[in-house]
Amino acid sequence: MNIATAALLLVLPAVAAAQATVEAAMGTAHAATTVGAGAPSVSKAIGGAFEKLNGTLDKAVKGSTDGKDTQAGTPTAHKAAAAGAKPRAVEKAPAIQYESPSEIREGMDLVELTRRFGPPALKISAAGDQELYCYVAKDGTSVDVSVRSDKVVAVQTKAPATEAVGLTIH
Repeated sequence: MNIATAALLLVLPAVAAAQATVEAAMGTAHAATTVGAGAPSVSKAIGGAFEKLNGTLDKAVKGSTDGKDTQAGTPTAHKAAAAGAKPRAVEKAPAIQYESPSEIREGMDLVELTRRFGPPALKISAAGDQELYCYVAKDGTSVDVSVRSDKVVAVQTKAPATEAVGLTIH
């Protein structure tokens, strides 16, 4: 009988816990699928708010009932004022002309580099405070500038790639 009592004491809590877990899951599922009593009134309130917003927007777009805009701040007033105005000539700002990257020399400060030659076409950060700035000249020449501690430490110039002459691919 001791074995039966021991088995009962060990198995009964496991069975009860499993049943409680199943019942809790069923209750949660039922609560998630049922709609509360207040849901219809909430949806009506939200719908009413959107209807009022649409009405306000329609009034702003169409103007007042007599066809005149009484408020200077309405979008239609601005459109009407802009329609009668002649477009102004837009002056372009002069393009910034940077020096040719072929003039970059070792020992230049980073501030002077960016002021004279502009932002690089590509900037690669390396370990520590070392960076590689890549500039491209108008003729296609590539200039790679190594910068360490805000100073130019090395400059490498590469000629533009040219097409191979005399190669025929069949």
